[in-house]
Amino acid sequence: MDQSSTYTEEFIDLRQYARILWRWTWLLILCAALAGGVAFLVSRSMTPVYAASTTLLINEAPDAQTSDYTALLMSERLARTYAQMLTQRPVLSAVIADLELEMDVEDLQGVVEVQPVRDTQLIKLTVENENPYTAAAIANTLVQVFRERNDVLVQSRFAESIASLEAQLNRLDSQIKESDAAIATLGSEITAEEGAALERLQTDLAQYQTSYSNLLQSYEELRVAEAGSVSNIVPVEPAEPDFAPVRPRTLMNTALAIVVGGMLGLGAVFLIEYLDDTVKSPEELARVTDIPVIGVI
Repeated sequence: MDQSSTYTEEFIDLRQYARILWRWTWLLILCAALAGGVAFLVSRSMTPVYAASTTLLINEAPDAQTSDYTALLMSERLARTYAQMLTQRPVLSAVIADLELEMDVEDLQGVVEVQPVRDTQLIKLTVENENPYTAAAIANTLVQVFRERNDVLVQSRFAESIASLEAQLNRLDSQIKESDAAIATLGSEITAEEGAALERLQTDLAQYQTSYSNLLQSYEELRVAEAGSVSNIVPVEPAEPDFAPVRPRTLMNTALAIVVGGMLGLGAVFLIEYLDDTVKSPEELARVTDIPVIGVI
């Protein structure tokens, strides 16, 4: 009996809530419509922003590879490093100068997002702009500028050593030519004193040639190391203009505003009902006073 009474009371409560919602349906619709309309108008008045993305593949330099697993870890670490370097001031300044953009470095930093792809050797670069063509141009130019600067930075590590070896090779080449000319000047018929001088010249020439050969080998090895030390930055997917704006998302904003407006209206309805202590029906009178209703006027 008690359980049946409980079910009856719950049913009555549900009917009461349903009546409240039905009575205030106009307010719920009004709140949802107002919120959705305001969100729609605000979204339509905003300037659309477009995004262009490019994907880069980072290959570790060949001479740095030891095993496939180690190379993969080093490439992932290098990708994270490059992701930080892509948004540095010198790179962005060069992009602004190349494209003649009317913005400063801080503005460009705010619209560029660089994110390494987890557990891969990929970097995703996204640029936002009010012009889809400009967004794509910035993304592609940023990659090009960074590749050029990275190559120059890596090659500068070997520039001094290569210049030193080239100077030594030139000096030895001159000494070899001078020794050859001096030996040719002595001729075939020489005195004993000239013979001793010829022997010294030939000894010096042999030393010069040996030194030249060793330096030339070192020079070639250094050039190979220089070429192998440059990590490859390969654009896997160049940026293309995308004419679907990333924001504002008018339909999504409007839908969310309608939902929020409806929830606010629902909260207002229950607040009004909670504050309203008037009795409007025989059922409410019976529930409040626990006295049966004899009649209604």
